Amino acid sequence: MGVRLPLRPPDNIMVPWRNWQARQAQTLVGESSVVGSTPTGTTKGEAMSEEHLVVDLEGTCCDDGSIPKDERETIEIGAVLVDGDGRPLREFSRIVRPTRHPVLTVFCRQLTGIGQADVDEAQPFQVVWSQFTAWVCEQRSFCSWGKYDLDQFRRDCAWHKKDLHFDHHCNLAEMFGKRVGNRKAMRRLGLEPTGTHHRGLDDARNIARVLAAMLAAGKVARYLPT
Repeated sequence: MGVRLPLRPPDNIMVPWRNWQARQAQTLVGESSVVGSTPTGTTKGEAMSEEHLVVDLEGTCCDDGSIPKDERETIEIGAVLVDGDGRPLREFSRIVRPTRHPVLTVFCRQLTGIGQADVDEAQPFQVVWSQFTAWVCEQRSFCSWGKYDLDQFRRDCAWHKKDLHFDHHCNLAEMFGKRVGNRKAMRRLGLEPTGTHHRGLDDARNIARVLAAMLAAGKVARYLPT
């Protein structure tokens, strides 16, 4: 069971609440962890933009080897744009219709809760990608929990011959410093997950809360080139 942040500092400690919260998060996250973001034209490790784009994807999957790894497709994009302190500014959510393996496996439907009718009625990746990149505008960097989301964007864009758009990425799981899932990371920080696991927007919202906790701990934003 994860350690929970105290609701407020003890009465005998006179410090601003934000400072107290940051110290507690710093202790739980660890001194060596670095969350980061580097914009185009800056040096790796340099402090970056005042906003962070948190992305979570769901994709076609199986438990019987019927879908090769390099043929996986995005079936949902969830994203939350947050300010420099991790406060949500706006959100994006779309279901995507797969075309290489259009019929979802039972495993995929059970894992994500996304039904066959949901993807059948959705737009294909090319259309949703255009909507998504229009929504992010000039934002050329994004962060996610692990490398899966970046790799999946690369697969989709290569197959559909679309520009990747993003030139920097931050692996928040790696920057957290411990090999745990995003929900376990939340519990270690005393945060209670909300929404449905393995749904794009719900996971993006939760990951954004982990990012906010790490930013509150004084972590420096840094991204690596894609």
